[in-house]
Amino acid sequence: MTGGRHMQGFTLLELLVSVAIFAIMAGIIQVGLVAILDTRAEVDAMSEDLMLLQRDMLMLERDLAHAVARPSRDSLGDTQPAWFGGPGTGTLFTFTRSGWPNPAATPRSELLRLSYVLDGDRLLRLSWVHVDGAQADTASTAVMLEGTRETDVRFLTTDGQWVSDWPPADAVDPNALPRAVQLNIDHPRWGPIQRLLQVGT
Repeated sequence: MTGGRHMQGFTLLELLVSVAIFAIMAGIIQVGLVAILDTRAEVDAMSEDLMLLQRDMLMLERDLAHAVARPSRDSLGDTQPAWFGGPGTGTLFTFTRSGWPNPAATPRSELLRLSYVLDGDRLLRLSWVHVDGAQADTASTAVMLEGTRETDVRFLTTDGQWVSDWPPADAVDPNALPRAVQLNIDHPRWGPIQRLLQVGT
């Protein structure tokens, strides 16, 4: 009489099927994990780009809010209007702003000459520490937006009319500032961006 429990292991076929199932599951999990990581990376990149866009738009808003009717002189001594811009001027807008922070109390003016220009598909912010003779200096350049497909700007006159170039052709005071600026940007990631910004306080 034989006793005891009969022990039986897995067959080779069962082992092969199990390995195949685990391999398939591992492949599915890996594909899903890669997709999750790619999505996370894209979301992080978009969040960073959005943060930069918000920062740049806030800087633009602050620059325009501090605009002053202070004309400048170029390197040849010719007077430049306090504000000029539009398709006929080669710049989106160029102006003088006040309130340039001076935490170190260095002996300099709190005025700054600024110019927002298009360089190909990039929106640039040029700044000069000297309002007069600014063109003779080397401008500090900051890239505001890259990849812009189209950019358009309009200026609001004191009588509520929108014009494309500033100063207007019939301007009584060539150093008058526009009441507001409407900036339209077509960006490949964010699509149409329209900002209506007040000039001065």
